Amino acid sequence: MQHKKYFIFLITLLCFSLFQYVALSPSKTDLDVYFLDVGQGDAILISFPTGERMLIDTGKDSKVFRELDKVLPWYEKTIDYVMLTHGDLDHVGAMSDLWNRYRVKTLFVHEFFGAIDVEKQIISDATQYGASVHTLTAGDSITIGASVPTRLDILHPDPTCNIVHLNENDCSLVGLLTYGEHTFLFTGDIDSEVEEIIDDRIDGHITVLKVGHHGSKNSTSEAFVQDVRPAYSVIQSGENSYGHPHPDAIANLTSVSSTIFNTKEDATIVASSRGVGEIRVEPLFDKSGFFESSVCAILLYGFDTSC
Repeated sequence: MQHKKYFIFLITLLCFSLFQYVALSPSKTDLDVYFLDVGQGDAILISFPTGERMLIDTGKDSKVFRELDKVLPWYEKTIDYVMLTHGDLDHVGAMSDLWNRYRVKTLFVHEFFGAIDVEKQIISDATQYGASVHTLTAGDSITIGASVPTRLDILHPDPTCNIVHLNENDCSLVGLLTYGEHTFLFTGDIDSEVEEIIDDRIDGHITVLKVGHHGSKNSTSEAFVQDVRPAYSVIQSGENSYGHPHPDAIANLTSVSSTIFNTKEDATIVASSRGVGEIRVEPLFDKSGFFESSVCAILLYGFDTSC
């Protein structure tokens, strides 16, 4: 009887493994953007149809690795591109550990990055771990090869940003990702003054907006939202004393009927696009958690053990 239970367990485990690989793996035609639940901070993973991956910011601590483990296969330890919008710890704090956990091929920063100690250390680490470092400025563009055109246009900062804006938040790297018919705007911690600048550089409405500065009262202005009219808006916030997200930001997004997600309440959010037709934006289905709980149930059933 015990041998029979063991055999059933092995067969079921194999079935779940195949289910994970075949049924739960994203289609190679999909662009998947994961807004990771890292508490009060930003971390966004883009999985391109080519198989390449870009991480925009890292959050402040190891929470990002918990979320990456839910998204990436356990054997995948390469991130092709890391783009750091600016040097605040809630955006770059986990970078020191990321080097040890993943092979990072390319680091993108703005041209003012490196002025403070944490930024200097990141640049130094990039050299130590063999990652190439590239500075980006408004007007630059990154193209990822695929059957559907995929392009990340840098809308901000301009070369004089550190003179015009004394707050580093307002010199955040801002990128507009275009995948066929769908667009994703990544805004870092910019405020409404910079929103006015990038507004003139955006043609048409936005499919998915990463809400600026965690939904601060100084960002997501009514004028900006009325112009870009995001179909979906994602706020990355956690427990905080800043009042994020601010009711005014929520009201402005609601006024254009944008569907709003907040990682504080909805955990990690994934937006999946095939470049045409409808886009799917929803809380992440935790594949690893589902697999672990399923195996646990099998063990309990077959061997009378606790998980």
